[in-house]
Amino acid sequence: MRVIGIIFDKHPNCMYYWKDSGIKEPKDLVGKKVGVPAADGHKVMFPAFAKIIGIDPAKVEFMNIEPAAKPAFLATKKADRVFDLYTGA
Repeated sequence: MRVIGIIFDKHPNCMYYWKDSGIKEPKDLVGKKVGVPAADGHKVMFPAFAKIIGIDPAKVEFMNIEPAAKPAFLATKKADRVFDLYTGA
């Protein structure tokens, strides 16, 4: 096998939220609503991420939304955060 190119040199997972949300770091997810599709890689990997940053994943409320609904849920503040790829910006 030979690799002839890469798409990303760093993983593009990120979280989008409003500046005035009071969220400053990943630990601030506790008690917040996150809009994310159920089978999204961000949601699937969240328990491992939560363990790394030292929070209880059960203390984050996940809202099951359609992938195309992420911008609308954030814009209308139905969710405090949405998980998406950096390329979604």
